[in-house]
Amino acid sequence: MTKKETKDEGKSIEKKKVCGIIMPISGSNSYTEKHWKDVFNIIKEAVEKTGFNARIVSDSNISGLILDRIVTNIYEDELVICDVSSKNPNVMFELGMRLAFDKPTIVIKDEKTDYNFDTSPIDHIPYPSNLDYYLIKNFQDHLIKMIEGTLEEKRTNKNHSPFLQHFGRKIKPGQLGDETIETSEYLIQSVKEMRSVLNSLRFTQENNIHLNTIDNDHTNYIFNKNVKASYLAQQILGGKDSFTSKDVQLLLDKSAKKGYLLEETEAERILTNIMVRNERMNRINSSKN
Repeated sequence: MTKKETKDEGKSIEKKKVCGIIMPISGSNSYTEKHWKDVFNIIKEAVEKTGFNARIVSDSNISGLILDRIVTNIYEDELVICDVSSKNPNVMFELGMRLAFDKPTIVIKDEKTDYNFDTSPIDHIPYPSNLDYYLIKNFQDHLIKMIEGTLEEKRTNKNHSPFLQHFGRKIKPGQLGDETIETSEYLIQSVKEMRSVLNSLRFTQENNIHLNTIDNDHTNYIFNKNVKASYLAQQILGGKDSFTSKDVQLLLDKSAKKGYLLEETEAERILTNIMVRNERMNRINSSKN
């Protein structure tokens, strides 16, 4: 918690830190608006047990541009929990920004949502889409442990890197600058960027629509290959937090038998992801003992 001086009494009071929530809030074909409100309250209840206040990243007590609020909160919040259930485009975009800042992030999802290849190095905490009471209690317990473990890792590890470390080389996290621009200029820039994106999409649809089936098949193959290989890697490593060249070869052989051909570098990357996850969970468990 942080301390804040009151003007009237000059006393020091405790101010809770904020955990930002990135998640869908409007109803869709997948879930109703009420469903998402229930999910938020479930997350909020768990978060508050760790001493944090929970709020959607678009919420703020200060008026202003909503996009500015969202980006600022995504950058400044000490912890962010993101629900990628149903893979809402806005949610995935906001998660991408948070990961680019390389700050503590916890990803959750329901059991109906597949893993996304880009965020597969990060542990996803599952919860039941029917919000079953007893299963949700287990989910909340898991979430609380993950929050405490994530913050402890950040506190004790100066080189803590929740996401960018998985790329095997040092990448400098994104930062927000202090440069100020007029609102009109900001809107003009935003419109230009949106127009550029729309023109790019229109060109792609008009000239490359015949490639969609091929691209989708290739994407599905890559996704399935990595999911299957990650499952095999977990079987090979068990709870170990290190691997050898024999483990790499074993993963290559097992994947080939399943019909998925891996490069040696791919196998090493997948084993590294599992190793990091095991190492993190081992630290969380040891801190509880």
